[in-house]
Amino acid sequence: MSSFLPPTKPREVVCFKPILFNTQNEGKAYVFLAFDVYSKFMINTGIVTGLKPAEIMKQVFALMINQDFRKHDTPFTLIMDMAEDLEEELNLIVEPFDGKVIFDQDYIEEKMSPEIDLMLSFMQRA
Repeated sequence: MSSFLPPTKPREVVCFKPILFNTQNEGKAYVFLAFDVYSKFMINTGIVTGLKPAEIMKQVFALMINQDFRKHDTPFTLIMDMAEDLEEELNLIVEPFDGKVIFDQDYIEEKMSPEIDLMLSFMQRA
């Protein structure tokens, strides 16, 4: 169970991670998803074929300028489960948007996994 206080408004706590998919033609592809813990709203920032530092930072910036993400001007915490070695660079990206980055794999698992499982089950039915 999480040690975070539950968010009280949209965009206060946002989980962000890549989801691995195997494609028929391109091999592995990573779909970057942001998940607002309060509203349960999910944003896809992009699809990449690798997890190089430049791609991760590009996807975080894509979230910062996403129209749906910017609807709320709440200070936020972006929780990630990877790229801890990029913490300084990632915080430089999110700080101008009133955010901070922290890393917590257990929190990501607790909050995002049920939503991702639900999304994947809908995709399989389509």
